[in-house]
Amino acid sequence: MYNLTRIQEQLTGLIGYRDHGNSDYGTLDADLTESRSGLFLDTAHPLMDARTLYYAALSLDTQGDTDRLSALINQTLTDSVASVLSAIRVRKLTRIEGKTVLPTIELYDGGGMVTDLITPAGRFVGLKVVVSDPYYAIRLEKLGLQLSAAVTSLPISVYGDSLDNTALFTQNVTTTTGSRMQWVDLKKTLSGYTTYYIGYHQLDLGSVRAIRRAKPVGKVRCAPCEPENNSRWLRWSPHVSLSAFQQDEPFGEVDNVSDQNFGLNLAFSIGCDITNLVIDQQSVLAEAILQQAVVKLLNRIAFSPQITTVEQQTRDRAMYALKNGEEAKLDKLTAALDIDLSGLSAKCLPDTQDVGRVKRKTVYGL
Repeated sequence: MYNLTRIQEQLTGLIGYRDHGNSDYGTLDADLTESRSGLFLDTAHPLMDARTLYYAALSLDTQGDTDRLSALINQTLTDSVASVLSAIRVRKLTRIEGKTVLPTIELYDGGGMVTDLITPAGRFVGLKVVVSDPYYAIRLEKLGLQLSAAVTSLPISVYGDSLDNTALFTQNVTTTTGSRMQWVDLKKTLSGYTTYYIGYHQLDLGSVRAIRRAKPVGKVRCAPCEPENNSRWLRWSPHVSLSAFQQDEPFGEVDNVSDQNFGLNLAFSIGCDITNLVIDQQSVLAEAILQQAVVKLLNRIAFSPQITTVEQQTRDRAMYALKNGEEAKLDKLTAALDIDLSGLSAKCLPDTQDVGRVKRKTVYGL
Protein backbone atom coordinates (compact mmCIF):
# COMPACT_ATOMS: atom_id res chain seq x y z
CA MET A 1 0.00 0.00 0.00
CA TYR A 2 1.12 3.53 -0.66
CA ASN A 3 -0.39 7.00 -0.61
CA LEU A 4 0.09 8.10 -4.22
CA THR A 5 -1.05 11.69 -3.70
CA ARG A 6 1.42 12.23 -0.85
CA ILE A 7 4.28 10.70 -2.86
CA GLN A 8 3.47 12.86 -5.88
CA GLU A 9 3.44 15.96 -3.68
CA GLN A 10 6.78 15.08 -2.08
CA LEU A 11 8.43 14.26 -5.42
CA THR A 12 7.45 17.59 -7.00
CA GLY A 13 10.69 19.32 -8.02
CA LEU A 14 12.65 16.08 -8.30
CA ILE A 15 12.95 16.61 -12.08
CA GLY A 16 12.90 19.98 -13.83
CA TYR A 17 12.71 21.67 -17.22
CA ARG A 18 15.17 24.47 -17.97
CA ASP A 19 13.83 27.88 -18.91
CA HIS A 20 13.51 27.99 -22.71
CA GLY A 21 13.63 31.81 -22.81
CA ASN A 22 11.14 32.14 -25.70
CA SER A 23 8.03 34.14 -24.96
CA ASP A 24 6.28 32.57 -27.98
CA TYR A 25 5.93 29.40 -25.93
CA GLY A 26 4.74 31.03 -22.73
CA THR A 27 6.48 31.42 -19.38
CA LEU A 28 7.38 28.30 -17.44
CA ASP A 29 6.30 28.02 -13.81
CA ALA A 30 9.28 29.00 -11.67
CA ASP A 31 9.29 25.77 -9.66
CA LEU A 32 9.58 23.74 -12.87
CA THR A 33 13.00 25.17 -13.66
CA GLU A 34 14.55 23.62 -10.52
CA SER A 35 15.64 20.01 -10.12
CA ARG A 36 16.72 18.33 -6.86
CA SER A 37 18.09 15.36 -8.79
CA GLY A 38 19.96 17.45 -11.36
CA LEU A 39 17.90 15.83 -14.14
CA PHE A 40 16.07 18.01 -16.68
CA LEU A 41 13.41 16.80 -19.08
CA ASP A 42 14.51 19.07 -21.94
CA THR A 43 17.94 17.38 -22.07
CA ALA A 44 16.58 13.82 -22.04
CA HIS A 45 15.67 13.65 -25.76
CA PRO A 46 15.87 16.01 -28.78
CA LEU A 47 12.07 16.04 -29.13
CA MET A 48 11.63 17.37 -25.58
CA ASP A 49 12.37 20.91 -26.83
CA ALA A 50 9.98 23.71 -25.91
CA ARG A 51 8.67 24.25 -29.45
CA THR A 52 7.63 20.64 -30.00
CA LEU A 53 6.05 20.29 -26.56
CA TYR A 54 4.26 23.61 -26.90
CA TYR A 55 2.41 22.40 -29.99
CA ALA A 56 1.73 19.05 -28.37
CA ALA A 57 0.16 20.93 -25.46
CA LEU A 58 -2.30 22.93 -27.57
CA SER A 59 -5.01 20.32 -27.15
CA LEU A 60 -4.59 20.32 -23.36
CA ASP A 61 -7.61 21.54 -21.42
CA THR A 62 -6.29 24.13 -18.97
CA GLN A 63 -8.02 26.53 -16.59
CA GLY A 64 -7.71 30.32 -16.66
CA ASP A 65 -4.29 31.72 -17.41
CA THR A 66 -2.42 28.47 -16.79
CA ASP A 67 0.55 28.16 -19.15
CA ARG A 68 -0.12 25.17 -21.41
CA LEU A 69 3.50 24.07 -21.64
CA SER A 70 3.91 24.21 -17.85
CA ALA A 71 0.64 22.33 -17.41
CA LEU A 72 1.72 19.59 -19.82
CA ILE A 73 5.11 19.12 -18.15
CA ASN A 74 3.65 19.14 -14.63
CA GLN A 75 0.90 16.69 -15.56
CA THR A 76 3.34 14.37 -17.33
CA LEU A 77 5.82 14.29 -14.43
CA THR A 78 3.01 13.67 -11.94
CA ASP A 79 1.57 10.86 -14.06
CA SER A 80 5.05 9.40 -14.53
CA VAL A 81 5.50 9.04 -10.78
CA ALA A 82 2.29 6.99 -10.68
CA SER A 83 3.37 4.83 -13.62
CA VAL A 84 6.80 4.04 -12.21
CA LEU A 85 5.38 3.18 -8.80
CA SER A 86 2.82 0.90 -10.40
CA ALA A 87 5.54 -0.88 -12.36
CA ILE A 88 7.87 -1.50 -9.43
CA ARG A 89 4.94 -2.50 -7.22
CA VAL A 90 4.01 -5.29 -9.61
CA ARG A 91 7.60 -6.43 -10.04
CA LYS A 92 9.01 -6.07 -6.55
CA LEU A 93 6.65 -4.95 -3.80
CA THR A 94 3.46 -7.01 -3.98
CA ARG A 95 4.57 -9.41 -1.25
CA ILE A 96 5.18 -6.49 1.11
CA GLU A 97 1.86 -4.74 0.41
CA GLY A 98 -0.07 -7.95 0.77
CA LYS A 99 1.03 -8.61 4.34
CA THR A 100 -1.57 -8.14 7.05
CA VAL A 101 -0.25 -6.96 10.40
CA LEU A 102 -3.64 -6.91 12.12
CA PRO A 103 -6.84 -8.45 10.67
CA THR A 104 -10.06 -6.45 10.86
CA ILE A 105 -11.11 -5.80 14.45
CA GLU A 106 -13.68 -3.60 16.17
CA LEU A 107 -12.27 -1.14 18.66
CA TYR A 108 -14.57 -2.28 21.46
CA ASP A 109 -17.74 -4.24 22.13
CA GLY A 110 -20.88 -2.67 23.55
CA GLY A 111 -22.14 0.91 23.74
CA GLY A 112 -23.37 3.62 26.05
CA MET A 113 -26.58 4.01 28.04
CA VAL A 114 -29.23 5.51 25.76
CA THR A 115 -30.05 8.14 28.39
CA ASP A 116 -26.46 9.37 28.59
CA LEU A 117 -26.64 12.02 25.87
CA ILE A 118 -23.80 14.39 25.04
CA THR A 119 -24.69 18.08 25.07
CA PRO A 120 -23.07 19.57 21.95
CA ALA A 121 -20.64 22.45 22.44
CA GLY A 122 -19.99 23.42 18.82
CA ARG A 123 -16.79 21.37 18.59
CA PHE A 124 -15.18 19.04 16.08
CA VAL A 125 -15.01 15.70 17.91
CA GLY A 126 -14.06 12.11 17.22
CA LEU A 127 -11.34 9.49 17.47
CA LYS A 128 -7.59 10.05 17.23
CA VAL A 129 -5.58 7.10 15.87
CA VAL A 130 -1.77 6.93 16.08
CA VAL A 131 -0.03 4.07 14.27
CA SER A 132 3.09 2.69 15.96
CA ASP A 133 5.17 2.31 12.80
CA PRO A 134 5.57 4.78 9.88
CA TYR A 135 5.41 1.82 7.49
CA TYR A 136 1.93 0.78 8.56
CA ALA A 137 -1.27 1.61 6.67
CA ILE A 138 -4.63 1.57 8.41
CA ARG A 139 -7.73 0.36 6.62
CA LEU A 140 -10.96 1.92 7.88
CA GLU A 141 -13.54 -0.77 7.21
CA LYS A 142 -16.57 0.58 9.08
CA LEU A 143 -17.55 3.39 11.41
CA GLY A 144 -19.95 2.76 14.28
CA LEU A 145 -22.33 5.53 15.37
CA GLN A 146 -24.56 5.45 18.45
CA LEU A 147 -26.88 8.43 18.24
CA SER A 148 -30.22 9.38 19.73
CA ALA A 149 -31.93 9.29 16.32
CA ALA A 150 -31.21 8.53 12.68
CA VAL A 151 -29.11 11.02 10.69
CA THR A 152 -28.98 11.74 6.98
CA SER A 153 -25.75 12.74 5.21
CA LEU A 154 -23.74 13.46 8.35
CA PRO A 155 -20.26 14.56 7.15
CA ILE A 156 -17.47 12.41 8.63
CA SER A 157 -14.02 13.88 7.96
CA VAL A 158 -10.59 12.28 8.24
CA TYR A 159 -7.38 14.29 8.66
CA GLY A 160 -3.72 13.28 8.54
CA ASP A 161 -1.21 14.54 11.15
CA SER A 162 -3.02 17.81 11.92
CA LEU A 163 -6.54 19.21 11.90
CA ASP A 164 -5.06 22.34 10.34
CA ASN A 165 -4.43 20.37 7.13
CA THR A 166 -6.98 19.76 4.40
CA ALA A 167 -9.12 16.71 5.11
CA LEU A 168 -7.89 13.51 3.47
CA PHE A 169 -11.51 12.77 2.69
CA THR A 170 -15.03 13.56 3.86
CA GLN A 171 -17.86 11.05 3.56
CA ASN A 172 -21.54 11.70 4.22
CA VAL A 173 -23.05 8.86 6.24
CA THR A 174 -26.68 7.96 6.87
CA THR A 175 -28.18 5.80 9.61
CA THR A 176 -31.66 4.33 9.80
CA THR A 177 -32.41 4.25 13.52
CA GLY A 178 -31.30 5.68 16.84
CA SER A 179 -30.19 4.44 20.29
CA ARG A 180 -28.18 1.39 19.22
CA MET A 181 -24.80 1.25 17.50
CA GLN A 182 -25.13 1.33 13.72
CA TRP A 183 -22.29 0.54 11.33
CA VAL A 184 -21.64 2.30 8.03
CA ASP A 185 -19.05 1.33 5.43
CA LEU A 186 -15.97 3.51 4.94
CA LYS A 187 -13.65 1.17 3.00
CA LYS A 188 -10.81 3.69 3.02
CA THR A 189 -7.09 2.97 3.32
CA LEU A 190 -4.95 5.61 5.04
CA SER A 191 -1.20 5.71 4.61
CA GLY A 192 1.71 8.12 4.56
CA TYR A 193 0.98 9.62 7.99
CA THR A 194 1.24 8.36 11.56
CA THR A 195 -1.66 10.26 13.15
CA TYR A 196 -5.25 10.37 11.92
CA TYR A 197 -8.30 12.26 13.21
CA ILE A 198 -11.73 10.80 12.39
CA GLY A 199 -14.67 12.92 13.44
CA TYR A 200 -17.67 15.15 12.88
CA HIS A 201 -18.81 18.67 13.69
CA GLN A 202 -21.33 18.64 16.53
CA LEU A 203 -23.37 21.37 14.85
CA ASP A 204 -23.99 18.99 11.92
CA LEU A 205 -26.01 16.72 14.23
CA GLY A 206 -28.77 19.31 14.51
CA SER A 207 -31.19 18.14 17.22
CA VAL A 208 -29.70 14.63 17.31
CA ARG A 209 -27.39 13.80 20.24
CA ALA A 210 -24.47 11.41 20.44
CA ILE A 211 -24.68 8.74 23.12
CA ARG A 212 -21.76 8.62 25.51
CA ARG A 213 -19.90 5.40 26.29
CA ALA A 214 -18.45 6.51 29.62
CA LYS A 215 -15.22 4.55 29.29
CA PRO A 216 -11.88 5.35 27.68
CA VAL A 217 -11.52 4.04 24.12
CA GLY A 218 -7.75 3.65 24.33
CA LYS A 219 -7.45 1.24 27.23
CA VAL A 220 -9.35 -1.16 29.47
CA ARG A 221 -9.62 -0.10 33.11
CA CYS A 222 -10.67 -3.49 34.46
CA ALA A 223 -9.49 -6.49 32.44
CA PRO A 224 -11.39 -9.14 34.47
CA CYS A 225 -14.56 -7.03 34.23
CA GLU A 226 -14.34 -6.76 30.42
CA PRO A 227 -12.61 -9.88 29.11
CA GLU A 228 -13.82 -9.40 25.51
CA ASN A 229 -12.67 -5.79 25.29
CA ASN A 230 -9.43 -6.64 27.05
CA SER A 231 -8.80 -9.34 24.44
CA ARG A 232 -9.38 -6.82 21.66
CA TRP A 233 -7.15 -4.24 23.30
CA LEU A 234 -4.31 -6.77 23.61
CA ARG A 235 -4.58 -7.42 19.87
CA TRP A 236 -4.69 -3.85 18.55
CA SER A 237 -2.72 -1.87 21.15
CA PRO A 238 0.76 -3.01 19.95
CA HIS A 239 0.00 -1.43 16.56
CA VAL A 240 -2.09 1.67 17.28
CA SER A 241 -2.98 3.94 20.18
CA LEU A 242 -6.42 5.52 20.29
CA SER A 243 -8.21 8.22 22.22
CA ALA A 244 -11.20 10.47 21.80
CA PHE A 245 -10.49 14.12 21.02
CA GLN A 246 -12.25 17.46 20.79
CA GLN A 247 -11.32 20.72 19.13
CA ASP A 248 -12.88 24.12 19.74
CA GLU A 249 -13.62 25.64 16.37
CA PRO A 250 -12.17 27.12 14.33
CA PHE A 251 -8.52 25.99 14.60
CA GLY A 252 -8.63 25.67 18.37
CA GLU A 253 -6.51 23.47 20.57
CA VAL A 254 -6.96 19.72 20.18
CA ASP A 255 -7.58 18.02 23.52
CA ASN A 256 -7.53 14.29 24.21
CA VAL A 257 -10.63 13.08 26.03
CA SER A 258 -10.24 10.04 28.30
CA ASP A 259 -13.74 9.28 29.51
CA GLN A 260 -15.95 8.87 26.44
CA ASN A 261 -16.16 8.12 22.70
CA PHE A 262 -18.53 10.83 21.27
CA GLY A 263 -20.80 8.00 20.09
CA LEU A 264 -18.18 6.46 17.76
CA ASN A 265 -16.69 3.02 17.27
CA LEU A 266 -14.32 1.80 14.55
CA ALA A 267 -13.66 -1.43 12.67
CA PHE A 268 -10.18 -1.38 11.12
CA SER A 269 -7.20 -3.43 10.01
CA ILE A 270 -3.46 -2.74 9.72
CA GLY A 271 -1.30 -3.51 6.67
CA CYS A 272 2.12 -2.51 5.37
CA ASP A 273 2.76 0.91 3.83
CA ILE A 274 5.71 1.90 1.64
CA THR A 275 4.86 5.61 1.26
CA ASN A 276 7.65 6.94 3.47
CA LEU A 277 10.06 4.35 2.09
CA VAL A 278 9.52 5.70 -1.43
CA ILE A 279 9.76 9.34 -0.36
CA ASP A 280 13.01 8.69 1.51
CA GLN A 281 14.50 6.97 -1.54
CA GLN A 282 13.13 9.24 -4.25
CA SER A 283 16.57 9.80 -5.80
CA VAL A 284 16.64 6.10 -6.73
CA LEU A 285 13.50 6.62 -8.83
CA ALA A 286 14.50 9.85 -10.56
CA GLU A 287 16.01 8.43 -13.74
CA ALA A 288 13.11 6.03 -14.30
CA ILE A 289 10.55 8.81 -13.74
CA LEU A 290 12.42 10.99 -16.25
CA GLN A 291 12.41 8.22 -18.86
CA GLN A 292 8.74 7.49 -18.21
CA ALA A 293 7.99 11.17 -18.86
CA VAL A 294 9.94 11.01 -22.14
CA VAL A 295 7.94 7.99 -23.29
CA LYS A 296 4.64 9.62 -22.35
CA LEU A 297 5.50 12.82 -24.21
CA LEU A 298 6.77 10.96 -27.29
CA ASN A 299 3.44 9.14 -27.41
CA ARG A 300 1.61 12.45 -27.16
CA ILE A 301 3.69 13.91 -30.00
CA ALA A 302 3.28 10.81 -32.18
CA PHE A 303 -0.49 10.85 -31.83
CA SER A 304 -1.02 14.61 -31.54
CA PRO A 305 -4.34 15.86 -32.97
CA GLN A 306 -2.61 19.12 -33.91
CA ILE A 307 -1.88 17.85 -37.43
CA THR A 308 -1.44 21.32 -38.88
CA THR A 309 1.07 22.45 -36.25
CA VAL A 310 3.02 19.32 -35.38
CA GLU A 311 4.69 18.35 -38.63
CA GLN A 312 4.26 14.78 -39.84
CA GLN A 313 8.04 14.39 -39.84
CA THR A 314 8.16 15.23 -36.11
CA ARG A 315 5.40 12.74 -35.39
CA ASP A 316 7.24 10.06 -37.35
CA ARG A 317 10.45 10.77 -35.43
CA ALA A 318 8.58 10.40 -32.14
CA MET A 319 7.10 7.04 -33.17
CA TYR A 320 10.49 5.83 -34.39
CA ALA A 321 12.12 6.83 -31.09
CA LEU A 322 9.49 4.94 -29.10
CA LYS A 323 9.89 1.72 -31.05
CA ASN A 324 13.66 1.90 -31.40
CA GLY A 325 15.04 2.35 -27.93
CA GLU A 326 13.06 4.66 -25.66
CA GLU A 327 10.42 2.15 -24.50
CA ALA A 328 13.08 -0.54 -24.08
CA LYS A 329 15.21 1.88 -22.06
CA LEU A 330 12.26 2.53 -19.73
CA ASP A 331 11.69 -1.21 -19.23
CA LYS A 332 15.36 -1.70 -18.41
CA LEU A 333 15.44 1.16 -15.91
CA THR A 334 12.26 -0.01 -14.20
CA ALA A 335 13.47 -3.60 -13.97
CA ALA A 336 16.74 -2.43 -12.38
CA LEU A 337 15.11 -0.35 -9.64
CA ASP A 338 15.93 -1.62 -6.18
CA ILE A 339 14.14 -0.20 -3.13
CA ASP A 340 16.07 -0.67 0.11
CA LEU A 341 13.75 -2.46 2.54
CA SER A 342 16.01 -2.31 5.58
CA GLY A 343 13.92 0.38 7.28
CA LEU A 344 10.74 -1.67 7.20
CA SER A 345 9.23 -3.26 10.27
CA ALA A 346 10.11 -6.94 10.52
CA LYS A 347 6.40 -7.70 10.18
CA CYS A 348 6.44 -6.16 6.71
CA LEU A 349 9.60 -7.75 5.30
CA PRO A 350 9.13 -10.34 2.55
CA ASP A 351 9.19 -13.99 3.58
CA THR A 352 12.55 -15.65 3.12
CA GLN A 353 11.07 -19.13 2.76
CA ASP A 354 9.57 -20.47 -0.45
CA VAL A 355 11.00 -17.65 -2.55
CA GLY A 356 9.14 -17.35 -5.83
CA ARG A 357 5.89 -18.75 -4.51
CA VAL A 358 3.13 -16.25 -3.70
CA LYS A 359 2.05 -16.91 -0.13
CA ARG A 360 -0.35 -14.04 0.50
CA LYS A 361 -2.96 -12.19 -1.44
CA THR A 362 -3.15 -8.41 -1.35
CA VAL A 363 -5.57 -7.44 1.40
CA TYR A 364 -6.35 -3.99 0.00
CA GLY A 365 -7.52 -5.18 -3.39
CA LEU A 366 -4.68 -3.46 -5.27
